[in-house]
Amino acid sequence: MVNSFGYGDWDQICRNVPSMPVCNLFLRQQITLLDPARFPSALALPNRNTDPQAFDVAIAAAGVGVRSVCALPRMGSVGGYPGSAGNTANIVCCIVAVILGLALAFMAGRRQAAVARWEMRAFFIIFALQSLFQLLSTGSFIAQNSPGLIWVTSIHLGLVLLLFWTLAWCTFLEVQLLEDGTLSSLIPYISVSIVLFIGFTYICLDTAFSVSGYFDTTPESLHNNWIFTILIVLCGAFVLFSCGVSVWVSGMFLRERRPLLLYAGALFFFLLSLGAFWFLSQIMCINTDSRVDGSFLSTILTMISILFLYAAWKTVTEDTWDEVNTHTMSEYDRLSARPGSSHYSTNRSMQGGYASSGQQPQGPYVQTTNPLASNYPYSNR
Repeated sequence: MVNSFGYGDWDQICRNVPSMPVCNLFLRQQITLLDPARFPSALALPNRNTDPQAFDVAIAAAGVGVRSVCALPRMGSVGGYPGSAGNTANIVCCIVAVILGLALAFMAGRRQAAVARWEMRAFFIIFALQSLFQLLSTGSFIAQNSPGLIWVTSIHLGLVLLLFWTLAWCTFLEVQLLEDGTLSSLIPYISVSIVLFIGFTYICLDTAFSVSGYFDTTPESLHNNWIFTILIVLCGAFVLFSCGVSVWVSGMFLRERRPLLLYAGALFFFLLSLGAFWFLSQIMCINTDSRVDGSFLSTILTMISILFLYAAWKTVTEDTWDEVNTHTMSEYDRLSARPGSSHYSTNRSMQGGYASSGQQPQGPYVQTTNPLASNYPYSNR
């Protein structure tokens, strides 16, 4: 379990969270920067100069972390600790997450009239890629201190940032200030995505390989404000922004309970996944003799959160343009009698209802033109 730590400090995290991928970067950094004589005390590794064989054996079996209280040793089948299966439970869960992400991307692409269809499909594809690189960076079958593991970890962390940024952008598009799926949406999204991904991936690589020396630290603190700010603060801000916009759109404009409950479910399981990863990993690792930690449980809860998110997005948008155009007035009357219905009637039906009263429909989600002509996929109550 993580004890108290300061802003930007990773020492306690790398000691107590067995599968934290950032710690791969710091272990490589410290092995590169430290005098080998300090390895036994600072890194809990043998002196590479006086006992190189013992050092090689320790690195071959080392799991994720720096001076870890408990870590899952590297797989014995790939030259790690004899008899170790690595982080097998999370490897299986990550494979399922990859399949789930691709399946949801396929289903999102088929929803022709849905808001942010292209952007949501990108979100699910990035989720699948992130899960694949999580499998590689924390699966305990790529050797610690190897350049390959550092590259995989850096790309994984870049994809994590990209995932949260894409979530925030997809949520922003629900406000319909920009037309989703067009150049006005895709150009800023892709441009910012490239900057964020390349920039953060470089920071991770520079931290590990000490290219510029700017991100160098000591084993006593393992301090890095940049990674902390981007990975925890900025990603957290993207989540809060998404929650705020989702509540605003679903609660204030669509006035629907079901999407609000689904979004709440997505947030609830996401927070549970963080709790399992940060606070249960060490306990599970110790109690299972370094066989499993909380990462697999976190992955399962994240998948549930993603499913809730897809269901919420599906609830507030239509599947096809035909569906938007074929509701009848009688269906509108029936739906209007059921507050909190998850399905919305169309503007054509609404306009018929308003015409009888002499009132004109108003509001940002009310459409006064043909949906096919305006390319506006929201339906309305």
